[in-house]
Amino acid sequence: MSQVIAPSQRCTVAGFLYGIICGDLGVYDVIGDAEIYAVRSKQKSPTANPTENERGDAKTVLRTVSDDELKRLSAGKGVLAGKTDKRGFFCLNDPNYGGELLDVYVCLRSVPGPKEKSLPLEKTTCLFLGTYEPRQSGSGWYLSFYIPAYIWCALKKLVDAWTVAGRVADCDTDNPLGGVIVIARDVDCTQEDLLGEAVTNGLGIFRIDYPGEAFRRGTFIDVELFGGPDIYFQVNDSGGVPRLTEPPSAGRQVGRCDSGPCKCVRLCVDLPGPGDNTGPGDLPSAWIRVGTAFLIPDSTVALNDFDANGFAGGAANKFVLTGAPAMRGGVPRKTAGGDPIEYRFKVGQSTAANNVAPLAAANFTRIVGAGPLADKNLFANTSLGDVFRIVSFSPFVTETIGIVAVLTDLSADGWLDVNKVIQNRFIELGRDPATIALFSWIPSGDMMRVDTNALPTVANVPSGVAIPGQPVPPANRLPVEKMSLRFETRNATTLAALPGSGKTLNLMVVNNNSTFLKIANKEQLDASDPCMIVHGVPHLAYTVYHPHLQSASINMRSNSGAYNNDMNDPPRLPLIGNTDPTVVNLNNPNLEVLPHPTVKCTYIVTLKAHTRRHTGGGQVGAEDTLIAFYWEP
Repeated sequence: MSQVIAPSQRCTVAGFLYGIICGDLGVYDVIGDAEIYAVRSKQKSPTANPTENERGDAKTVLRTVSDDELKRLSAGKGVLAGKTDKRGFFCLNDPNYGGELLDVYVCLRSVPGPKEKSLPLEKTTCLFLGTYEPRQSGSGWYLSFYIPAYIWCALKKLVDAWTVAGRVADCDTDNPLGGVIVIARDVDCTQEDLLGEAVTNGLGIFRIDYPGEAFRRGTFIDVELFGGPDIYFQVNDSGGVPRLTEPPSAGRQVGRCDSGPCKCVRLCVDLPGPGDNTGPGDLPSAWIRVGTAFLIPDSTVALNDFDANGFAGGAANKFVLTGAPAMRGGVPRKTAGGDPIEYRFKVGQSTAANNVAPLAAANFTRIVGAGPLADKNLFANTSLGDVFRIVSFSPFVTETIGIVAVLTDLSADGWLDVNKVIQNRFIELGRDPATIALFSWIPSGDMMRVDTNALPTVANVPSGVAIPGQPVPPANRLPVEKMSLRFETRNATTLAALPGSGKTLNLMVVNNNSTFLKIANKEQLDASDPCMIVHGVPHLAYTVYHPHLQSASINMRSNSGAYNNDMNDPPRLPLIGNTDPTVVNLNNPNLEVLPHPTVKCTYIVTLKAHTRRHTGGGQVGAEDTLIAFYWEP
């Protein structure tokens, strides 16, 4: 038997074991003190195994295992064996394992009860869970096993452990209500029994665990010995004001009376005004910005912050995008029906003006983060948001976990599912994914960062193509680089496209090249002596080139600070706020320094230029180069 190891330690195959209570609400038990046996399977494909939301083909897959079968199994070669800890975590080690399909067996000795008390089963129960294909994660593999509710709840009943769980929402908007108090009671012919109370999490989910004796107390006989509780609810806001008060007769209604050991409910509360809680299904899937700065076009006539030629920020700026700008918008984690949502971005080398019809899907041939290495490199790590929860109110303690999407979170086709990203970060942190439901999701607005450096960009202008004062030859000048982008989103279960899918930016100008800057003292340059003392009237030779040049200037100052002047070279310098695409190269081989220096000293000359490159979050800073020379009359 393997030693129980913390989730943060390395394992060949690691994961968690759960018993489902309310799959659609994400409520399940973590199962501790269970033995796990995994045997390399002879099957050619995994079985339809139950997940946290899907029952799978549980009736044909799950079965009990006899003692003899288990003895033969555990005595065999190549068996990965382990035991779950109190978090339901298991660690199976076998240095020879290489990702093969696994037949999985579990033996249960106990069931978690109220207050995390472990309640022993009268007899150890061993189950065959099915054939699984582990998912590779880092240097090992990961699996989650779910015992379906109809089996798990029967086991809970054997130890008299009962749970009622549910979701509380606003009746008008169906927005979840977090931080409200839910009180559950049982009504019987003798008295009303308090089953328990709980506070909802950010998704409006609550859970109340109670022993069977909680609904049987009251007389010298167990009036509900052979049935379950008849449950009705009260919901109070955080200030203790009742917002929903069901009558005891609600517990006698169909669906509430004789509730089993796993009862799942949905409650709605009429709020006095319009709801202000944001639910996961409220936002449409929408790509709306490049970075925080630029709204993408809404239509061929409403171009927002882009012009027809792909420049951003309006006619006064004409910015070009650089680096890895974030594509921003909103994608709900799940559909209204509870299915996960996924999305991706595709890049096209074909472009069209932004004021014409959107490019057809066939023009977008590269998937960000998928396919060949060059396309995988289009993806840059993206901070998607944070998960947040209140640990306690007195004292007020919170916990926040940042959720960053990395390349391995994307599917083979580049689809990103925020739910999987959150789960992956929890696993890497050694946290139980079952606790995700306790956290509220706070999205950053960044959906995916696209690294424009991975486009087929051209190299910087070679340093040796021009000396100071010479123009950059036309053959060495850089082309205007362009790209197009397409956003796609779909139901991750049905694969059906969702509203907002197909949003296209026909044209975006990009550039990742540094500015070509050269400057020298003319007298030293002519003498090929950068150390000579300069006499008389000094002159400067300079060259500035960039295809998206915005400004340029030359400053000369003495080391003493007494001389500090900006050089004028009409009509070239100073250049300020340029958006003319023909003004890309400035040069002068013989600029007279005015005013003339009068005091012998060392003089420092700085050539500075600004391009119109923008990351989507801010403009790229100025670039400069400097020289120094000693002057005396």
